[in-house]
Amino acid sequence: HPPLINRLIRRGLPREDWRALCYWHELGHLQTLPLALIHAVWLWRRRSAFHPGTLASRLVRLAAALVAHEAAWELASETHVLARSGRDYRRLYRQRPNALLATFWAGMAGLALLGTVFSVWRASQHR
Repeated sequence: HPPLINRLIRRGLPREDWRALCYWHELGHLQTLPLALIHAVWLWRRRSAFHPGTLASRLVRLAAALVAHEAAWELASETHVLARSGRDYRRLYRQRPNALLATFWAGMAGLALLGTVFSVWRASQHR
């Protein structure tokens, strides 16, 4: 993915810390790949894109599943950063507050949860 997330949530950090956290975030994508694949396969099997409905409704459900998957993977990757950096993560963001960080955590959690529930709920309506 483009490094948009890193650019937004790392704004204002010292260059060395910025690079380290970006490195851990990207490595987090590799470390959490098995979880991301499990989530993707589960969404794929549960999604209702092949069930009755208009093409538009099936595309909306597919888009919701894709957004949910990306958001969940971003959360997993940033959780990896938090786990690797521990207290330094909190210290850095206390010293240089970034409102986009809280927006990231809340927004990605919301997209992951709502997109997953929407995809699964819609799938269960047709079974």
